[in-house]
Amino acid sequence: MTPIQAFFARNPEFSYDQSKETIAQFHDMARQLKWKKATRCEALRDIQAAMEQQFKEIYGGSVDDLHAWQRLCEVVGRQEIPNDIEACKAVIEGVHVNIWDLVDYPAMKVPPPMHATETALSKYTRSSGKFYPRRDAHGLLKVLLRNILNPSRKREGTGSGAGRRGGSE
Repeated sequence: MTPIQAFFARNPEFSYDQSKETIAQFHDMARQLKWKKATRCEALRDIQAAMEQQFKEIYGGSVDDLHAWQRLCEVVGRQEIPNDIEACKAVIEGVHVNIWDLVDYPAMKVPPPMHATETALSKYTRSSGKFYPRRDAHGLLKVLLRNILNPSRKREGTGSGAGRRGGSE
């Protein structure tokens, strides 16, 4: 059982379908079960933690793992996969993809949508509600986060995007 499946299994009265978007089902479940704000906020933290764990199981978690970087390059559609971490980083830093879509990809069998710019990803993330809190991201997952709330603002240091939210929140 995946971490996301385990999360949904805690509420057997909701019919979870792994072939559908995780975050949309989360919101459907919250409405169906009529969760109050506090319950919904706690459950959101739990599903975000499950998503990060599942991301690590699918792609790896360490920024020092070449295979993890190569897997990401493959999933984002790179034809020639680089043979070193720095080249993989260069590829991924130019990618604008929502991390929820990356996690849903193996079960849904639908390639995650790639966005031409950080601004386009920001619009998509805002309209879909697929946020992830930057403060909770670690390792490889954190590298994928972008500045969603203010996409024109550049992040200090290496990587991509900034702010409180990225690739998600």
